[in-house]
Amino acid sequence: VIDHISANLDKPLPVAELVEISGLSRAHFSRCFAESEGLPPAEFVLQQRLQRAAKLLTKTDFLPVKEVAVLCGFDDPNYFSKVFRRCYGITPTQFRTTGMYASLGNHR
Repeated sequence: VIDHISANLDKPLPVAELVEISGLSRAHFSRCFAESEGLPPAEFVLQQRLQRAAKLLTKTDFLPVKEVAVLCGFDDPNYFSKVFRRCYGITPTQFRTTGMYASLGNHR
């Protein structure tokens, strides 16, 4: 399931799809996943997307923020910006232009 998530962060990853891959019941999957990863499946996917976005913002300054959002599975750039800001305390554009990524380890 983790490999599937990592390979498909740019696509929708509904919990139902992850449940199907696991072969477990939804309740059992959610419980096991949260025990294993420390987060519910949907929150884990969101965190993985935000981590990928942070990497792309730091390493691909030629990509517009909207494109980074799409590559990380966010259809709506405004929602991406809102979630990114909630997680990192700064917008994706500010993150990229201020060098905030240098202290990324302190925020994760």
